Amino acid sequence: MTDTQISPVFIPTEYLFTVSGPGGKLSIPPEIWDALQAPNVYTEILIPILMGGLWDYPYTEARTLIREYYNRLGMDKLVWGSDMPNVERHCTYAQSLEYLTKYCDFIPASGLDRICGENVLSLFST
Repeated sequence: MTDTQISPVFIPTEYLFTVSGPGGKLSIPPEIWDALQAPNVYTEILIPILMGGLWDYPYTEARTLIREYYNRLGMDKLVWGSDMPNVERHCTYAQSLEYLTKYCDFIPASGLDRICGENVLSLFST
């Protein structure tokens, strides 16, 4: 990495929003959305470990937030994480992936490829 390159920053989802109200409504402040636009910032989608204690698989309550992430940030700034083995208290490993791949039909296959592996691979390749 040269002096002019900016190191990537990886931010897990749980540090980005507040959880409030019955059933755990998620909200992200505008200044956080602004920070997430930086070219070197990526965020991890890890709903099962974060909200699995309140919500059940397939985490339908999270789809609005995931859609907002996708629409605002695009497929190249999001990464999936299973948080294994800790996530097993809320769902199986397969379910920790399938809530995205099977139930977020607004994300095309190319977007899921980026989110579920290619983005992290490209970070390790730089």
